[in-house]
Amino acid sequence: MLRKIGIYYNPASKFSSKLAEKIKGWCRQKGLKTILWSLGARLEKTDIALSLGGDGTLLSLSSKASKIGVPVLGVNLGSLGFLADTDPDEVFDVLQLIIEKKHKTERRTVLDIYLKGKKIGSALNDCVIKRGEIGVPVTISVTVNGEYLADYTGDGVIISTPTGSTAYSLSAGGPLLHPHLDVILITPICPHTLTQRPLLISTKHGIGVSPKNPKSAGLKQTSVYLDGTEVLKELTQSFEIKSSPKKLILIINPKKRYFDVLRAKLNWGKR
Repeated sequence: MLRKIGIYYNPASKFSSKLAEKIKGWCRQKGLKTILWSLGARLEKTDIALSLGGDGTLLSLSSKASKIGVPVLGVNLGSLGFLADTDPDEVFDVLQLIIEKKHKTERRTVLDIYLKGKKIGSALNDCVIKRGEIGVPVTISVTVNGEYLADYTGDGVIISTPTGSTAYSLSAGGPLLHPHLDVILITPICPHTLTQRPLLISTKHGIGVSPKNPKSAGLKQTSVYLDGTEVLKELTQSFEIKSSPKKLILIINPKKRYFDVLRAKLNWGKR
């Protein structure tokens, strides 16, 4: 039963703040409790969480929500809307469906990243290993379940979930993946060979990432990003990537089907 709703928003945005207060008033009329979280705030357990913003806002919420098992509905106030696919004027209709238990959810893969055996963060979209803007390629060694895969020389490597296949990986030439697939995508960024192409592996596999020449100037300028947030400023040591046992529960807007969103956002069939 729906009793308490968390609203994750940017208080510096007038539109976001106004919508948060409007949702709060609507919930009060329905006898629902609400709690407001500003960007970066620590979450507490609620029945659902609303993300008011773009896909970036939802990404910043995702690791916290998946950790405590709170389902998330993305309300799109941005320009993209792959993840946050509910428009502001649709949010009350969707909330009513949730009250009536007529909604659907999807469990999305999340990646956990470990450095020296300690988890340093999680990613719903991707873990990106990318060289700095110094004009020289870097070489990154990758293993799968402890087995050597390849050395990637170029601008870096993207390790992404199916959810993240529509993000940076797509721009780097990676394939589109349906979010229900239990796979991890490895996409090289501008590789210095035509033979290295994106690779799919199972979520049961662990990935090891190591700097090939840790003392090189290029790798000292190479950073590691989780969903666009820098977590390592220099790639001087190895780390591991695993599929998290805790998935993000994403509330699906029944009016927005996955392939409909792809066609709309990627302009499929338009000339």
